[in-house]
Amino acid sequence: MNRIKNLNLFQKGLLAAMIAMVLVFTVIYAKTISRVGFEYGGEILFRL
Repeated sequence: MNRIKNLNLFQKGLLAAMIAMVLVFTVIYAKTISRVGFEYGGEILFRL
């Protein structure tokens, strides 16, 4: 915990941004792989 307390404001902000990016991309990835197909040009494309 001391290592985090010793960081300056920029480093803490960068660390928080990286953690937020991991969480956001995890949610986006889970949502993407749960889809059955993708709509393209008025049709639904399925993965094989």
